[in-house]
Amino acid sequence: MKLLTLVVAVVLFCAVPGAQDAPMLTPTSLEAALAAKPDGVEAERLADRIRTYFGGSELLAKGPAPEIDELTVAWALEVRQLPPNAPPPRVVSDVVHFTMPLTKVGSSGLYAGVSTLSHGSAFSWHYEAGDRRLGGGQLEVYEIHPDSREKPGVPKGTTKQMPAWESKIFSGTRRDWWVYVPAQYKPESPAAVMVFQDGNSYRDSRSTTTGSRAFRRAAESAPWRLLIRSSAEIRPRRNRASRASRHAALVVSPECARTACS
Repeated sequence: MKLLTLVVAVVLFCAVPGAQDAPMLTPTSLEAALAAKPDGVEAERLADRIRTYFGGSELLAKGPAPEIDELTVAWALEVRQLPPNAPPPRVVSDVVHFTMPLTKVGSSGLYAGVSTLSHGSAFSWHYEAGDRRLGGGQLEVYEIHPDSREKPGVPKGTTKQMPAWESKIFSGTRRDWWVYVPAQYKPESPAAVMVFQDGNSYRDSRSTTTGSRAFRRAAESAPWRLLIRSSAEIRPRRNRASRASRHAALVVSPECARTACS
């Protein structure tokens, strides 16, 4: 009898909408979810998804960076308590005239909003909540050219992280680096090499940044080309290296690249 009760409970739980993990939000899907004006349990579920999307309540309390997908930008902020009669928190530009009130989600102090900007929009911004100014940064949005969009049906290669590289010229300077090996690569055939400096941010295949899209486009357009991504240099704080060391390129020999492909 106990076993039957447990099975029934599990079935009922799985049948409840939202009981399973919902898909990761995007600026567009968040905009649609806010437009639906959820309340009660649905609003609380959306609030939890927003917390996950923006990195948790701790980051939301500080004023996180927006999530961007081309021209669509999503902001969110969590405020435990606002002064009496204070308006909802909002996003405000520092110079350009842009103001967007945020919408409260659920019963807690979570607020979110989405805006679609024009191509090439660029301005510095910050959050305002009551008499407080939170977060902020520089924002630039661009519509991606069709040639830079991911193409369906193109074979996808693999990315392999290599042992940390350390400079023998600039003491204490090291870089993490990765090699992207196209699915069509053949070890017996010569391959060209393209190096992306500060490329650690391009590792996420879901990223919508311009650099990530350019990297994916390079990977798709030339199946015979190895792509190498290196991080910004990591060096001890006491090492006041020259400007040249900060921009020193990671040089990889053909033998080293072939090792990554084996």
